[in-house]
Formats: sequence, C-alpha cells, structure tokens
Amino acid sequence: MIPGNDNNGGQERRTLWIVLLLNAAIAAGFFVSGFFADSSALIANGVDNLSDTAVYALSLVALTRGQTWKTRAAVASGVMLLIFAGGILIDVGRRYV
Repeated sequence: MIPGNDNNGGQERRTLWIVLLLNAAIAAGFFVSGFFADSSALIANGVDNLSDTAVYALSLVALTRGQTWKTRAAVASGVMLLIFAGGILIDVGRRYV
C-alpha cells in the first residue's frame, strides 16, 4: 500500500457502488424497452450493462481481498461476457428461424 492513501479504498468503494447502481438502472431500462420493442439489440445492451454490474459487484468484493481474488474476479468477468454473448447469439438465431 502507498502510505498516506488509506482513504483511497473508501473512494474506490463509493465509486464502484455508484457505477454499479447506475448500470443496474440502465440495464433495467434496456430490458424493459427491449421487451416492449421486441428488440434483440436493446436486450443485448441490457445484458452488457448487467454483466458490467456483476463485474462491479465482484470488484467490490475483491477490493478488500488479495490479488488472487482480483484475478478470479477478472476471469469471472470474461466468462460471464462469453456466456452472455452465447445467449445473445442463440436469441438472434431463434429470431432468424
């Protein structure tokens, strides 16, 4: 840790909470609009924002843990994005058929 930077963790935590809540609200808005508009693109944006929200939640947990947690949070983030991308591709294929 850098001496004199003890408050930095609190500022990072506050910023992560703000961004997490904003992304959750935006995701909800995309899901609702995508559902009513029957739009894969809006739903995909909602999924993207939801995955960002999950990453911020993992980051909040990892913030108080060691490097191993931070590495696992980054890997989990990548896996979630791949799963969500697969779901979107399935939805696009369903709409095509």
